[in-house]
Amino acid sequence: MEMLSEKVDCFIMDASITKDGNHISYNKAITNETFEIYLDDEKITNENSFFKGKLKSNREIISWKSSDDLEIEGVLSTPVEFDTNKKYPLLVVIHGGPAWASFPIFSDCFNEKYPIEQFIEKGFIVLEPNYRGSSGYGNEFLKANYRKQGIADYDDVIYGVDKLVEEGIADKDRVGVMGWSNGGYISAFCSTFSNRFKAISVGGGITNWSTHYVNTDIPYFIRMHLGNTPWNDPEIYTKISPMTYIKSACTPTLIQHGEKDARIPILNAYELYEGLRDMEVDTELIIFKGMAYSSDQPGIHVAIMKQNLMWFSHYILGESMEGFRVL
Repeated sequence: MEMLSEKVDCFIMDASITKDGNHISYNKAITNETFEIYLDDEKITNENSFFKGKLKSNREIISWKSSDDLEIEGVLSTPVEFDTNKKYPLLVVIHGGPAWASFPIFSDCFNEKYPIEQFIEKGFIVLEPNYRGSSGYGNEFLKANYRKQGIADYDDVIYGVDKLVEEGIADKDRVGVMGWSNGGYISAFCSTFSNRFKAISVGGGITNWSTHYVNTDIPYFIRMHLGNTPWNDPEIYTKISPMTYIKSACTPTLIQHGEKDARIPILNAYELYEGLRDMEVDTELIIFKGMAYSSDQPGIHVAIMKQNLMWFSHYILGESMEGFRVL
């Protein structure tokens, strides 16, 4: 394989080559645009014409050092008329995977359950960290979270928050965090392990690795990341479980989960919800009837987005929660 370019300002997905090897089609996007379909070098769609003049944000890649000096990148979304002398409320949106990534483009294929543009319109800035274990940074980075889930992920996230606070553009007292699947797990860890956040949303997240191991449809995936079973190495399962730290939980936490999720079973949500209630932490549990690990029903995605918009607008901006449960 020949590398044709060292640095190209674009992001390519879903490439397909003809049987004779003479042609290739692919999806390509450049910074602050959405994907277009290309055949060889010719663009054959014009999706970005729909969004022209309508987007309220700019996206850029930033980087910072984590607690162990590992360099972490992330996508920072800011208003078009961004004022570097102003402190903004900050929302952290964490992608799933962990072998996935966020890119500085306008697309819902990375964090489709969280309304980035609407957050920007509300006055937030948004950070999407590509924490250790994310795709696109080489094999060593992909393996850097082996047996370090939770603790190291949290450091990757919080050091990114600290960077924006130190630069004077993020208000340290108005920070929220959210994510789905593995992003939901990291958010759950933030909920019980940390007091740095004003509000949190946990979407389809793991909360207790030991009970999760015996209920998920992919226990081999857990063994791959933790190197053992909960019977042979209970210490690592305890160390990285959000429920281990439930007594220190203090942050208002929204929990959203699919009723029929076999990948991350709903027992995870029930356990976190009861723990937060026992600790007298403000919490809401929303169960989406019939929803599995993901959903193809637009109405469910709309409800998830609206609930998150209301949750963070209430706890960080002081807006009303009226109508939250009827979405």
